[in-house]
Amino acid sequence: MRDVKVNATRLLLLCMVCSALGALGVPAVQRLQNRLRRVSRAAESAPLDARLHARKQSQFAMLNSSDRILMVGDSRIDEGEWDELLDRVDVANRGISGDTTGGLLARFAETFARPVDVCVLQIGINDLMQGSPLEQTERNYRLLLEQIEQTRSARMIVVASVVLTGDRSPELNNRVMDLNSRLMRLAAEGGFQWLDLNAVLAPRGHLEKKYTNDGTHLTGEGYQAFAAALKPLLEPTAPAHHAAPF
Repeated sequence: MRDVKVNATRLLLLCMVCSALGALGVPAVQRLQNRLRRVSRAAESAPLDARLHARKQSQFAMLNSSDRILMVGDSRIDEGEWDELLDRVDVANRGISGDTTGGLLARFAETFARPVDVCVLQIGINDLMQGSPLEQTERNYRLLLEQIEQTRSARMIVVASVVLTGDRSPELNNRVMDLNSRLMRLAAEGGFQWLDLNAVLAPRGHLEKKYTNDGTHLTGEGYQAFAAALKPLLEPTAPAHHAAPF
């Protein structure tokens, strides 16, 4: 079943790119197919809940959003009420709880169905919790950024740091910090915006207790801090505010 989904995603993405770029020659199509095969091989870190992932992926495939900002990632994105947090009406939530970098690559076509002005990425903690090698997670992330650029899916990409966990998981937090160093380099190399969420949410090397109730997920205060850190990067997109009540 997983192979069928990956193949379907591969074909859909190929059609999207061909449509966007016009009639490609055979060599160009072959290069894209080879790239997608490498993406499929790299996407080895499975999402934590495959059935939830499939349900959300099927929903994303049916949506035809015209929103300008795309929030993409795992539960830290999925659980946020972004329209209200950012005081905008043009934000689409494409987070899936339990998702991984491999899971996001597998749902790329459904997630990036239309070009947007800004894509905000925050994902990676579930890869590390499952014990995925840092090199694999970095490789998946690099492939993801390359696909967004090649398909012209977003004018601006915001790479948000993977949020640290609570003070009871020092070994995991060390791996998160290592991964964030790698992601910061990727952002610099690609000319993407880097958003250091841990400077706000985890200034002492672990997720502050006031921002979480389980050491991993964010509370309302945590999301307020996340949104406050993100808003300045969205100002060039001329925010569309909620209409005033009657």
